[in-house]
Amino acid sequence: MRKLVVSQMLSLILMFGFCTTVESGANQSPISLNPGIVLIEAPSPPNVFSSPPVQVSVLSEQSDWSITCLAEPLVHELGDYVIPLDRIFIQHNYSGGEDIPMNTSVFLGNGGVTSGYEIINNVTIRVHVLEMDKAGTYHSLLRLKSDELGEAVLPVDVHVHESINFEVTPNIIHFNVSGPPGSYPCKEQVMLNFHGNTANWQLHTDVDPVIPQSGNITPQSFFVETGDSRDRSSGNDLSVTQTFLDGGSFGSQGSMNLYFALKTRWNTVPGTYTTRIHFSNQYAEQTAEPFTVAAVIQVQSYSTVELGESDVTIDVTGAPGEYTGTPDVRLNIQSNTTNWEVIAEILEDFESIHSKIPEDRFYIYSSYIPGKGFQPLSDKPVVAASTQMNGDEDNYLRFKVKTTIHDIAGIYKGKIRCILITLPD
Repeated sequence: MRKLVVSQMLSLILMFGFCTTVESGANQSPISLNPGIVLIEAPSPPNVFSSPPVQVSVLSEQSDWSITCLAEPLVHELGDYVIPLDRIFIQHNYSGGEDIPMNTSVFLGNGGVTSGYEIINNVTIRVHVLEMDKAGTYHSLLRLKSDELGEAVLPVDVHVHESINFEVTPNIIHFNVSGPPGSYPCKEQVMLNFHGNTANWQLHTDVDPVIPQSGNITPQSFFVETGDSRDRSSGNDLSVTQTFLDGGSFGSQGSMNLYFALKTRWNTVPGTYTTRIHFSNQYAEQTAEPFTVAAVIQVQSYSTVELGESDVTIDVTGAPGEYTGTPDVRLNIQSNTTNWEVIAEILEDFESIHSKIPEDRFYIYSSYIPGKGFQPLSDKPVVAASTQMNGDEDNYLRFKVKTTIHDIAGIYKGKIRCILITLPD
């Protein structure tokens, strides 16, 4: 006896790629979309971002059919933000390159019986992403509808990247150093504006070498603070070689004042210098364009000379002759120049109630300049010079007067001053 075995085979087909179709009773899909899902990347809002072209094909036994499409709003993956239909557009073969808003139904094509799948149109989805649109992935559906052929659905995903943008005004600042070493603010009020869709940013700074480098101004000489940090930290500066702004404290949109300062020392050489201060964002998924502030520094000559004593007494207790004053006087000289001289002169004549001693009988001795003895103050002698200083900490100035038989007894008071003069290099 023969056995009749009836078997049934199950075929499993694994499909790769994207092709969305609409099932028909004949197991063939009248409307075919290729690709069957689109992903639009939006890396740097604001801008309009486009999908790859989507091919629309039709297989029809109907003598008359038409297809239109309608979109749903783009909804953020967390469900808390929507890109509306008036910012979703479509372009196709017959739109003449114009964006057609998807807030109404859009006609894509019509026809009749086909001999196979026939391409009826190519469509491109375009989305206008604003700068403040929330970062993340948005989902929408594009529905292609035909009363005769049914419906096809095209999933549309838009990935909006994190983005932050910065502007600073003005983009050039000036420092005028006209006094002793210290902190000098720039002349301009600098405003920083930032705007985007993320607070995930951190502003870093860097300073180019200062040109020329002979002035002893380094990148570490520059400092910056914000209006907010000034209020919080009582004016403590933050070096621009460090991170000084974090979006977690300021959000995705706002503005603030930046206060720049330059700190100088005595070895900061007079002259004109330039550098550039660079700002860059380190954290955002889409790194913002770095921005730069140019700096121009004008350092002027500045020197000080101080006397270690304010009073010198010369006691004349005997016969006419030469008498030396006490105590000796030290000079305290500070200068940002390398070529200078200090001269001494009588500022006010030495007078008593009844008489006056002329200036040509007063003398000064300076150990700051080796090899010279007492010099008459009437000559306004040089008592110190940058080219002749011997560097001995025990150096001093000493004063002397020459009296005559005609000088009347009494107390004579006058003033002597020392003046530092900057010389050309």
